[in-house]
Amino acid sequence: MVNNHNTHKECWMRAHRKRQAPESEPQRPYGMIRQVPGQSVSSGEVIPPRRELGSDRAGVSSHSLKSDFQVFDDSPSFPFNTPPPVMRRQQSVTIGAELAQKRMMNAQPWDLTFGSEALHSKRIRKQNLILPELSIVKRNLERQCGIAERAPKSYELDFPPKGINITKDKSKPKNSPKKTPFNNTLQANFNIIQNIASKYYDSFFPHILFTGSVHTPVVPEQNCYNKHLAVLNNSSWFTGKSCAYCDCIMENQLAKSTEERTFQYQDSLPSLPVPSLEESLKKYLESVKPFANEEEYKNTEAIVQKFQNGIGEKLQQKLLQRAKGRRNWLEEWWLNVAYLDVRIPSQLNVNFGGPASHIEHYWPPKEGTQLERGSISLWHNLNYWQLLRKEKLAVEKVGNTPLDMNQFRMLFSTCKIPGITRDSIINYFRTESEGHSPSHLAVLCRGRVFVFDVMHEGYLMTAPEIQRQLTYIQKKCHSEPNGPGVAALTTEERTRWAKAREYLISLNPENLTILEKIQSSLLVFCLDDDSPHVTPEDYSQVCAKILNGDPTVRWGDKSYNLIAFSNGVFGSNCDHAPFDAMVLVKVCYYVDENILENEGRWKGSEKVRDIPVPEELVFTVDEKVLNDINQAKAQYFKQVSDLQLVVYAFTSFGKKLTKEKQLHPDTFIQLALQLAYYRLHGRPGCCYETAMTRLFYHGRTETVRPCTVEAVNWCQSMQNPSTSLLERKHMMLEAFAKHNKMMKDCSTGKGFDRHLLGLSLIAKEEGLPVPELFTDPLFSRSGGGGNFVLSTSLVGYLRVQGVMVPMVHNGYGFFYHIRDDRFVVSCSAWKSCPETDAEKLVQQVFHAFYDMMQLMETPHL
Repeated sequence: MVNNHNTHKECWMRAHRKRQAPESEPQRPYGMIRQVPGQSVSSGEVIPPRRELGSDRAGVSSHSLKSDFQVFDDSPSFPFNTPPPVMRRQQSVTIGAELAQKRMMNAQPWDLTFGSEALHSKRIRKQNLILPELSIVKRNLERQCGIAERAPKSYELDFPPKGINITKDKSKPKNSPKKTPFNNTLQANFNIIQNIASKYYDSFFPHILFTGSVHTPVVPEQNCYNKHLAVLNNSSWFTGKSCAYCDCIMENQLAKSTEERTFQYQDSLPSLPVPSLEESLKKYLESVKPFANEEEYKNTEAIVQKFQNGIGEKLQQKLLQRAKGRRNWLEEWWLNVAYLDVRIPSQLNVNFGGPASHIEHYWPPKEGTQLERGSISLWHNLNYWQLLRKEKLAVEKVGNTPLDMNQFRMLFSTCKIPGITRDSIINYFRTESEGHSPSHLAVLCRGRVFVFDVMHEGYLMTAPEIQRQLTYIQKKCHSEPNGPGVAALTTEERTRWAKAREYLISLNPENLTILEKIQSSLLVFCLDDDSPHVTPEDYSQVCAKILNGDPTVRWGDKSYNLIAFSNGVFGSNCDHAPFDAMVLVKVCYYVDENILENEGRWKGSEKVRDIPVPEELVFTVDEKVLNDINQAKAQYFKQVSDLQLVVYAFTSFGKKLTKEKQLHPDTFIQLALQLAYYRLHGRPGCCYETAMTRLFYHGRTETVRPCTVEAVNWCQSMQNPSTSLLERKHMMLEAFAKHNKMMKDCSTGKGFDRHLLGLSLIAKEEGLPVPELFTDPLFSRSGGGGNFVLSTSLVGYLRVQGVMVPMVHNGYGFFYHIRDDRFVVSCSAWKSCPETDAEKLVQQVFHAFYDMMQLMETPHL
């Protein structure tokens, strides 16, 4: 092969001289090495990195930036005169000869930044703009340059280098960096590919930034490249932070882009199965045993046998027939029966909420921070919305099995509409591929309503721009009289609210336009004047205000109310009908992680563009409407005054210790609750725990019944002084095994509660009498028909807590999340019920934690 290296070098020099070099070389970010022609990499001039406060919380650590990040640059200068081509995963990844010709006279150096510690980073492993693995880039580069046959064999190095196992989204070294100098190998390989480009391709490879792993480099958006250059010295690329003008580089592992689209598996998910009638009835009989004496149980057993051999089999066939025509036979029924047909006020009785955990790091309660923090929180929420619009949220999976993601569609731009007999849900959200989606926010402040668009000139507003909008609203509301507080009508009994809404629309058609703007808004941002007390160990007061705060600054029918209190504390209140709590948990954790990584500050552009001020939405009201609002407030405050709510953190131990003892942490809490209720009330407590069924198309939840025979036997043994510690431990482990099996069954479509509900609804639709199975006293005593005295749910293993009211008047709402070092629990009860006490139940639960752990210290004989 003819060595024409010198010829190509001369061509490159001529091309370079044709463009003027800048008077002064731009400052190079983060420890670049400038490779002078004729000089080895090791002897290059090292430009030390600029240390920024908190860089350890950025996309890469300060250590990796100092020691590992390198840039190879064969050019005498560092030109930025031509934006690099954008390469999205949806587009071709080959570099064509036509592109080579176009870029020959404006050659760009192939700049690479990478680091060994960055390769290990889980937080920024995936980015939202990606190129193929380097091996593919290398092959395409050689092929498109026509040098595949002419390239010397010495260029055919291993990709990836030995010691690096690069697979999709899992770039981790197989061996310790001390044993395998993989970073040096990478440097050598990158250098050689660059030399290939300079020898055989009279243009350099596009400007690439590695901010995470070897196979996920990032290039900036074409349409905002110049704006990116303006902030390059602030290192927004290199730290993995989002650009102030677009979302070229995303921030957080929770929402990192993958090659998968958020909703791409929806059509391939399995349909929700119909369980076996025999199995469901067998499980039902087991669940009623703890609440029946021998005679009652035999009577129920006979009723179940009669149902199975008679009407039950006919209803089962009808249900199977229904399932053939629907991918989820339960979806419509569940939505109507559990939510839309319910006539009681939903804001307190149906909605769920929770506090933001920002107070545990950079945002402790502090007056005067409401708007600044609120704008940053909103900005991260809006980034999440954009990821969802672009379908760049990672698909949640159990192992390699994707979960249904449909509920995420309902988070933004969704609202419940009251009806006389049944409510409805309207959802305005669309992905980018589906078309236009609303982009305005609704803001409630002192009984008044404002809206503004969060997009301006095609770009998302920055946090300072959002803060300007919020400041305008707050100043206007604080200097003028309060508004009528129409939002309070959403707290009413559903039929009364439906009638009040119809009357409101009849007063003036413009009122309907206003309602539709609120309904279609991305979310409702609530400026609340309260300053609730909160600490990392006690969230009680702030959670109470989230559930039962000022009704004029909550739109109870909206899918997402983001509440900003006067002291810079935050929370959320959501309608339960469109989605379950796990959706809110994800967005809340995403926001909290980004606030944490940015040290609670805005690190983007401080520039505020000329943006229109928010629009106030003024309802036309009369005396009747004002009376309806006052009546709604009165009934609301009467009910909320009856609510007892405590939210405490148990900090002696958490998931780490329970896992060390080989105990499932969720089951650990559920059994502690059973023991606590038994000790406090002297009887078993029928309990509802949520299991998710998102393995199936549009799956939502199933009921796990933790009050099993095994759990009750163990509780009784704990109260029996004659039972040995070893016997108690054995019974507890049996209860653990039973609960774990039930959870697995319910999550895989083998639960029985939703099945029985379907059979009862089939009978109703067919006009048949209610089967005796559903009128048996043991059916309701064991919790059937929504009569569980313990309504519980695991909120997750993240820093997000949830709260909700009890299912029945003599019951408790018990929600909890689990961390390595603590359990955080919320417990609600009604003060008007003389037998319930949320404070005492939580203390009993904490006491049970210690007792259970002590049992695990009991040695086997």
